[in-house]
Amino acid sequence: MKGQIRNSHIIYIALWVLISAAIFAPVCILLTGCSDEDEEDHGKVVKVEAHWWGDHYAGQVIKSGNVYVECNVTYEDGNTESVDDWTMKKPVTVPTEKSVSFYVYYGGMKDKVTVPKDKFYTSGKPPITDRKLTKEEENAMMADMLKEEYPGHGHQYYLDLLMNEGLTLEEAEEALSGSS
Repeated sequence: MKGQIRNSHIIYIALWVLISAAIFAPVCILLTGCSDEDEEDHGKVVKVEAHWWGDHYAGQVIKSGNVYVECNVTYEDGNTESVDDWTMKKPVTVPTEKSVSFYVYYGGMKDKVTVPKDKFYTSGKPPITDRKLTKEEENAMMADMLKEEYPGHGHQYYLDLLMNEGLTLEEAEEALSGSS
């Protein structure tokens, strides 16, 4: 008899879990906005267009996902989007006084990117993306990001939030968006 009671309790608990999941999962999706439907299926990638837009220096190593490569893809339904999870077969090193080319791959397609020889970074130190940022440079970059995301104030206003108020980027975004 004890075995029967335990088995029935297990069945009741299992039913309660299933019913709870069936009731609460849709509510959670509505509240959080998370679902598999958020990602639209645009079909197959039909075109990849990538180009180099930044400065560079001799000896710089370019890897998959480099911030100075802008990669846009077009899908078979005509939608286009910028992607940053493109790949390369292997990293390339920028030579001295020469251009360098490599292929960017995404969704089964590829495009050739050329880093021109005429955009070399000539100062004594590498661009900020290839070295550790100073606190001032980091705050200035974050202030620029905030200014783009939350227009209406000048660069100095956002810089003050980060430096004088001591807010992190996340705290500043939270304050600017009005959420708590």
